[in-house]
Amino acid sequence: MSDLLQQALLTRIAQHRPKQLLWLGQPSADLQAWLSKALPDCHLHCHPELPPAQRFDLCVIDGPLEQLSKSAGQALIGQVRNLYSSQLLIALRPAAQQWLETDLYAHAVVLDERFNDCAQPAWLASYNLLHYKPAPDWLNARFWANPEMFDKFRW
Repeated sequence: MSDLLQQALLTRIAQHRPKQLLWLGQPSADLQAWLSKALPDCHLHCHPELPPAQRFDLCVIDGPLEQLSKSAGQALIGQVRNLYSSQLLIALRPAAQQWLETDLYAHAVVLDERFNDCAQPAWLASYNLLHYKPAPDWLNARFWANPEMFDKFRW
């Protein structure tokens, strides 16, 4: 993992301050040491594959998408997003499986940063269910309720 990508990933994890962190892939010893020092309350679960289903505050996918086919990688993103966590960070090297930005957008994953500092470009992407689709202005009682007609008609 490039230094800039790792630094950006650690910054984002620190912003989330998770209590339960699922890491799909193999984090480096330096990264594990930083997590234990910076976030002492965070319990890190490292798995090369998906563990039995349970909810986590944050999930990081770093590495498995490069070894899987694109369709299997998209299935992994969907499973993690739907079953394991409502917040997701993805460290991806797009050249490994010819990933495109639209492959991420198809799963409501937002491409946050691109890193071209090393031989292999890398991306940092995220998904947050709370930011997925904000409620539109027209979806409120002002446009749907008709309080002046209450108790006048029965429908």
